[in-house]
Amino acid sequence: MAVNENLHSYNATTVTSNTPAGGDAIGSDLDDHLRDIKKNVRFAAQLTPSSTSSAAVTMVQTDLNKMILVDASAAARTVSVLTAAAAATGFRVGVKKVGGANNVVVLRSGSDTIDGATAITLSATNQAVMLASNGTTWARTSEYLPGGVRLGDANVFTKTQSWSKGSDISSASTLVLGDDGNYFDVTGTTGPITAITVPAGTLFMLQFDSTPVLTHHATNLNLPGSANITAAAGDTLVGFATAANQVKVLHYQRATGRAGWELISSATASSDATIEFNNLSSAYSEYLVVMAGIVPVTDATHLYLRTSTNNGSSFDSGSSDYRYAGVNQESGGTTLASLQGGSAAAQIQLTREAMDSDVAHVNFNCNLWLYDPTDAQGTFCNWTLAHERSSATLTYTSGAGDRDAAGAVDAIQFLCSSGNIESGEFYLYGVRKA
Repeated sequence: MAVNENLHSYNATTVTSNTPAGGDAIGSDLDDHLRDIKKNVRFAAQLTPSSTSSAAVTMVQTDLNKMILVDASAAARTVSVLTAAAAATGFRVGVKKVGGANNVVVLRSGSDTIDGATAITLSATNQAVMLASNGTTWARTSEYLPGGVRLGDANVFTKTQSWSKGSDISSASTLVLGDDGNYFDVTGTTGPITAITVPAGTLFMLQFDSTPVLTHHATNLNLPGSANITAAAGDTLVGFATAANQVKVLHYQRATGRAGWELISSATASSDATIEFNNLSSAYSEYLVVMAGIVPVTDATHLYLRTSTNNGSSFDSGSSDYRYAGVNQESGGTTLASLQGGSAAAQIQLTREAMDSDVAHVNFNCNLWLYDPTDAQGTFCNWTLAHERSSATLTYTSGAGDRDAAGAVDAIQFLCSSGNIESGEFYLYGVRKA
């Protein structure tokens, strides 16, 4: 009797003291290991997807054992976690980016860290991270990146790496790259293109199907030579996002050779006080401005040229920088007075005879060549123009001028001596240096 009672007591004690989490009566040294396995299995199986949020998310206690789904189509989004203390030991939660070209950033709270970091960035669609709190800090328990990439390892390319073609993108002032590939066709001519929405660290290629203009910006869209580009069908661009929505163009390839003039930019006057071309670059040895159908608002006005050495922040109109000279002739062989400005002109005057604002009579057209303006030794130009002083009188002018000022010229400005430029087309071409 005593033996049986002792045996019964021993067995009861053994079973009770060694029962692992979950109630399985397995009395062994593997209990702790089995307990960890069960916790991980439960976590993977019991995460409940939240409704998809397209706004910033602040984690709450009821997010325990949830997978927080975030769409970053409209803009980059953040998910702010609870403090580790508020979450308490054992709090587990997941965050998953479900769409959009922008990043989803998981942010710590207070002075907490996540595996020693202040944030985790999810950049790929369907990328997910699972977090757990120990009451003091947060740790990643697992992370998923589409395509089977193992995070934390260096990418060693041992075979061909293939890029996927994404859906076509319509040209717009801001191009928004999809997350369905790394190279895209850009259709249409809408623009100028001034920015590209793309996650940080993205390498991509664009092929243009038409002729939009790309405008250089030192931060948002850094173009080769700091010069604007007018695309042509078949041109390709390779860019890299140094930060979110900040693109450096590594290479721009013309579909055809670059011999001869290439169109850089254009402008249409519509009662404008000035027409300006900025970002003149040392990549070009010569510029040509073609002006067609220029009409002033005010009668008896002249067309002026001014220059800038600070990319258009201000245009010099001093009293000692410009010189110019020209000859004039009317239809019928009459030679007019010469066009001249000594060494103290406030700007270069392109017309000797005043322009008329009568649209029926005006047909002002001009070609102006600007030679290596970024040469700090001085900027030279020459021009030829023709316009009607009346319905029966044609005036031809040929001239040359310079700005003898220190500093490279990186912008030019056209304006009337009085009043605005009512209408007309301005085209800027350039010849690249070898």
